[in-house]
Amino acid sequence: MGFNDSVDLILKAIQETPSIETIFGFSQSGAMLSLLLYFNLLPLQIKRIIFVGAFFPLIYIIPSLHIMGLEDSVINHSLSEKLASQYLNPVIIIHKGKQMIKIQGLHLEIF
Repeated sequence: MGFNDSVDLILKAIQETPSIETIFGFSQSGAMLSLLLYFNLLPLQIKRIIFVGAFFPLIYIIPSLHIMGLEDSVINHSLSEKLASQYLNPVIIIHKGKQMIKIQGLHLEIF
């Protein structure tokens, strides 16, 4: 059974059992449930999920440069840091300013 078939089976079981409000995700099934949440595929009847030994399976392997300002009042730098954590070996530049692009030549060479 492949990924799509597994997703279809889970969603069908939930739809056929409207009393299900809690889902238990253990190991790889926890990873699958985290993907279903990420892509907003779980029905609204699901109120909570229990994860045991689970992980979020998406790590982007493309090189990434993340620039964030400590005084950004639009996007808090913690949100940008969370995004950066989804990439393998991200280059992160934090400056003291607001939401702006502030790059020096050295930073581009690093990237």
